[in-house]
Amino acid sequence: MNPIDLVVVACCIAADVVTGLVSAWLTHSFESGKMREGARHKLGELFALGLTYGLQYGLPLVGVTTSINFVRFFTIYIVIMEFASVCENIIKLDPELKGPLGSLAKTLKEVLNR
Repeated sequence: MNPIDLVVVACCIAADVVTGLVSAWLTHSFESGKMREGARHKLGELFALGLTYGLQYGLPLVGVTTSINFVRFFTIYIVIMEFASVCENIIKLDPELKGPLGSLAKTLKEVLNR
């Protein structure tokens, strides 16, 4: 098990939470319901990552071998998703960045939703 996957995901989640909180604070738009929903999504991501760890390291215990690195695949998915969310939060802080960051976030979300 490579702990770097968990560290990378944790850092991306932390960046999203921090930029989201700062954006809500500076724009006076704190909404407890939105914060609860965000926390639920982050917990879901962590549980799903735990599930992929279980899948990756549990399958060989029951005699199933595969060359697919489920953990790395899911880590990349979460990193892209969190990066798009951080871009959206930054745009809320500085709307002038909507052009470059907005198109990047939109492209990333389209790739993830295919």
